[in-house]
Amino acid sequence: AKLAYGAFPPLLQEKYSQHIDNHQLHKEIVATQITGSLVNRMGITFVHRMEHATGESKESIVKAYIAACDIFSVDEHWCAIESLDDKVSSEVQYELFVQLIRLVRRSTRWLLRSRRSQLDLGRDVAYFYPAAEYLTAHVKVLLSEQQRQNWQVKVARYTDAGVPDDLASFAASSRYFYTSFAITEVADKCNIEISRVAKCYFKLGDRLELNWFSDQIVQMGVENYWQAMARESFRDDLEGQQAALAQNLMLTANGVPDSVNFDAWFECNEAYIGRWQHMMAELRCASELDLAMFPVAIRELLDLSQGSQQFNLH
Repeated sequence: AKLAYGAFPPLLQEKYSQHIDNHQLHKEIVATQITGSLVNRMGITFVHRMEHATGESKESIVKAYIAACDIFSVDEHWCAIESLDDKVSSEVQYELFVQLIRLVRRSTRWLLRSRRSQLDLGRDVAYFYPAAEYLTAHVKVLLSEQQRQNWQVKVARYTDAGVPDDLASFAASSRYFYTSFAITEVADKCNIEISRVAKCYFKLGDRLELNWFSDQIVQMGVENYWQAMARESFRDDLEGQQAALAQNLMLTANGVPDSVNFDAWFECNEAYIGRWQHMMAELRCASELDLAMFPVAIRELLDLSQGSQQFNLH
């Protein structure tokens, strides 16, 4: 109904709401609105690329797109960016749009790969929305010191350009909202509050240098389609292993991510963690990171994840 209303001017929405709800072409109007939104925001090749990347149907791709937009309240923020016409530079406005587009694109792909044909709009939006809402409100305190500094620089740049504080904060934080999926699933599997899992997830990213490693993957230059696909796979694999590590730690520490449990977990997994840290040190010393280095490092992280499953504090 909400989408159908968007096809009519505000005055008609107000005066003829019942007629809009019962319009004989209601489904066709909604389909047209969704198609227009998807193409205008994500580009005309979005569906084709998602088909190629995931093997899913057009119907599933559209459903995943809608779910991603609803989970992160993208419509609201998109309209807020549009309202900045002639108030901020086109470069800044474009950058804000890009932040949302990246979040929706990655989220759509995640939903397609993890839910496949089982995607249910109402159920899945309700399932993931609480974590997205929590991160939107608390991401600043979850970030590492370096991440927070980078975040503050980006927020300041946006606000100095005329972007409202809330929108600037959301756009600067958007790259971290994707973790809502992993955090939700770990919280569900461990029966632990989202806030505790989020703290654990972000703290692991800092202490195991996963944040730095993720940045190297993002910054990796690609020269063709296959390298671009490889980069996406590396990011997905890294985030999957970080979620697995967070789950292992939460299960073995009774869900209390304090420094004592972290230290004990690190001590009991010293051999695996030592190998991982040694690999990170080698990568930091490399004059240039080669594409082949990333899957090798991720394999080492998999060993750590599998090894830590055997650890139990109790």
